[in-house]
Amino acid sequence: ATLLNEPRAKERLLRHLEAAERLAKDDPVALARVRLDRRWLMDYWVEPHEMLKKTVGRMLRACRVPSGAVTVDGEASDAVWREADRTDEFFKPIFTKDAVRESIPAELRTRVSVCQDGGNFYFLIDAKEPNVDGLRMTAGKDQNIWGDDCIEIFLCPPSMDTKYYHVAVNARGDVYDARCPGDESSCDLGVEAKTKRTERGYVIELRIPATKMY
Repeated sequence: ATLLNEPRAKERLLRHLEAAERLAKDDPVALARVRLDRRWLMDYWVEPHEMLKKTVGRMLRACRVPSGAVTVDGEASDAVWREADRTDEFFKPIFTKDAVRESIPAELRTRVSVCQDGGNFYFLIDAKEPNVDGLRMTAGKDQNIWGDDCIEIFLCPPSMDTKYYHVAVNARGDVYDARCPGDESSCDLGVEAKTKRTERGYVIELRIPATKMY
């Protein structure tokens, strides 16, 4: 959604699609593919961008904390977490245009807090899961952790243009980090993550250094 923050990006993309449709008008297969690209542009870029603009003012602010104020141990006991911005306003994913936006049920709701010390981002994730014994934790370092019970974070530094960072951590604390697109998992941000399982789910506390992002 943030890719359309660039001024006139949407208008330029739509002009390219219009030109592609004209060029493909005598080729049914190519025309169908261009029209599919248009649909994906609207569904996955334009509509999420409009939704993103509506949330401005409700976004989390990563407040500045002193260096050393966060101990990454999965205990969530540092005083800074009581003051950090947090949210549990998440929704079920929408895969069709006609789907109704639904909130996550209370028994599955995840709460996220964030802060930073000038060189690192810190996240505290309290993920509810009634079936703690059934947690899936099979992937290892830089494997398909998104197939486990996990959290995923996508970071888009302003200096990176069309690139972004993908960080995933499962309930055991295994980490996947990559520069995308391309899933460049050889990129190692030095993410530090600790987890703790509770009776109602699991807690992830992690530090993501900003110094290796460019």
